[in-house]
Amino acid sequence: MIIANPIYDTVFKRMMENERVAKFFIGTLLEQEIVAVEVKPQEFTWMDDLDPNSA
Repeated sequence: MIIANPIYDTVFKRMMENERVAKFFIGTLLEQEIVAVEVKPQEFTWMDDLDPNSA
């Protein structure tokens, strides 16, 4: 059996972006009721203002 790494699994990532699905999934794993989920960005583009080639 091969289990994908959930950090890089795009399906898992998309599921966790949906608040209702994320609350259900996490609540099921923890066997607790989840009241709120705050989704924070996991990826960003760094722009170096000092680099003349970054514009």
